[in-house]
Formats: sequence, structure tokens, C-alpha cells
Amino acid sequence: MSYKPPRPEQRSGPSSVGPHEQGVLVRTFKVLLGVTISITLLVLFAASAVLAWVILFTGPSIEIRAAEGGIEIVVPENQASNVARVRIARRTDGEVVWEIAARERFMVLPPLRLRAGSNPVDPGVGGPVRIVSPPTGTTFPLEASTGYALTIWGPNPAGGRGSSTRRFTLSDERGVEARP
Repeated sequence: MSYKPPRPEQRSGPSSVGPHEQGVLVRTFKVLLGVTISITLLVLFAASAVLAWVILFTGPSIEIRAAEGGIEIVVPENQASNVARVRIARRTDGEVVWEIAARERFMVLPPLRLRAGSNPVDPGVGGPVRIVSPPTGTTFPLEASTGYALTIWGPNPAGGRGSSTRRFTLSDERGVEARP
């Protein structure tokens, strides 16, 4: 008897793949590669979108500290010279109790001290300021135990522009309860 090697389509074992199976493997590889590339691009796009949001739409950092008889609002020095607008609104009804805006592009915002009771409408910031609210008078009231939202428009740490909001509640005992 003479030996006849098996034809390719008759071979068996892990290393023997017929033309049909080869096509299936190639298609499967292409699909997996496409899915991997798509997921990678999606993750990169999402990360880029988050970074763009931070650069374009978040505002300056705001720190609210308890101070003697009230609170002190501090914007970091590198952002304090580029503030465009500052607003304090009551959280319960959204009524704006105080708002100032730069007459030109920006104003310098030094640390502001606020307390329960009357506060000056013009806080003595650097640069020409337009008093938006209240429209008349030289003071505006802040009430103890009332929640307020402070919003500042200006630069963010990443170099973009936007607004940042912090919440606070003045209290008689220790000055402030700041809430992010």
C-alpha cells in the first residue's frame, strides 16, 4: 500500500483551517478591529468634549470663608483681575438681590466681605462698575438663615471663560455655611 497525504479540506487539528474558516477568521478580526477603533475614538471624543467644556464654560474658582460677622468671597489673584459680572440671588425664589457688571470688559474683584443686614452696593472693586441690582439705593440686604447663590463670570483655571456658582447661607453664630 502506498501513502497518500490527505487533501487540504480533509485535514483536521488546530492548525488546519479551510478556506471558509479562514474567511470567517479574517471577517471576525476586521469586525473586532473596527469595534476597538470605534470605542477608542469614542473615548477620545468624550475626553475632548469634557476638556472643551472645562475650558470654555466653567468660570473662576470661588472660595467663601467665614469672616468676622459674615463671609469673605475670594477669587484667586490670577483670575480676580478678569471678572466680568458678580450676582447674588436668593435660592428660594431666584430673586437677584445684588449684581454688578464691569462697564468695560473686566473689573478687578478684591476679596468681598458680606454680612447679614445692609451691605454696600458698590464694593469698591477696581475698574468702572455698573450696578445692575438693586437699581436704586446704596445698600442691599442679606438675611441670616437665608440661602443664596453667588455667581461670578470670568476666567477659569484652564484659560477659558464661563461662570461659577457657589451657595452660602449666612448665620448669626459663625458667619457662613458654604455649600458647593
